[in-house]
Order: sequence, then structure tokens, then C-alpha cells
Amino acid sequence: MAIVKNTPKELILRPYIKGLKSYLQFLVLGIIALGIFYLISDNREWHLIAASLVGFWALNSLYFVVVYYPMEIIFDKTDKIIYRKHSFLFKMKLLPFSNATLLLTQDNFRSQYYSIVHKENRFKPLQKISYYLSEKEKITFDKEILGEVGKVLEL
Repeated sequence: MAIVKNTPKELILRPYIKGLKSYLQFLVLGIIALGIFYLISDNREWHLIAASLVGFWALNSLYFVVVYYPMEIIFDKTDKIIYRKHSFLFKMKLLPFSNATLLLTQDNFRSQYYSIVHKENRFKPLQKISYYLSEKEKITFDKEILGEVGKVLEL
């Protein structure tokens, strides 16, 4: 949830960087729990199941840490187009500035986040530009980041 770069040519956001810390904490706790299970259990089949779970977690973590969390939202001010860039892999065109607007979305668990939506179809968010926000974080996000994004999109 930070502006990575704000130049005359582009504005770059990393919306999921806040979730990386909690994800890594959960991953470490899971590995510790499996390690304790490994020490307590004498059954070879259970060790195989535990090793499979650790392998799955490792692959899942690799995806989240390398692709998902470092994802960037790029507001190209020269072309007036919004892009999504996944790590070092690829850059995908989302929407031109003229068709984009911002929407405060609330999910079923009453968690709020900001997303970019198409002006004609506000019911389907195209891209989240913030992680889930508490009330305090929402106020900070409104002041610091939403103002910059609003200037870029001319809202």
C-alpha cells in the first residue's frame, strides 16, 4: 500500500506489499507447527504427509512472494493507460484513464479496500489498489495515495 514511484511520466503503486509481512509470519508458524509434529510423530506415513504439506507451502509461497505481492499498478501519464505488472514477468494493459474510476469496495466480512473499476460497470472491480484497510489506514490512504491517484486520473 505504498507509492513506489511518482514521476512526471508514471505513478507506480504496490497494493499488496502490506500483506507480505502477515503472509510470511503465517508461513513461518506453519513450518514450526509441522516441525513440532515431525518430532512428536513416529509414523513414517505421517512424515510423508507432513513433507508433502511443506512442499506445497513452499511452492505456494514462492508464487505469492515472487509474483503476487510485488505486483505493481502503473499509471502511465504519457499514454494515459493503467497497467498491471507482475514482478519481472509481464505487463498487462488494464484500462485507459478516460474509462477508469475509483470505488471503495466492501466484502462480505466488512473489510474495505479501494479498487479501479470501469465507469460503465462499477459492479466488477478490475484491480484492487489497496489492501484491506482499517479505519485509521483508510484515512491515511485517502490523504496520501488516493489524492495522487485522483490527480492522475483527473477525478
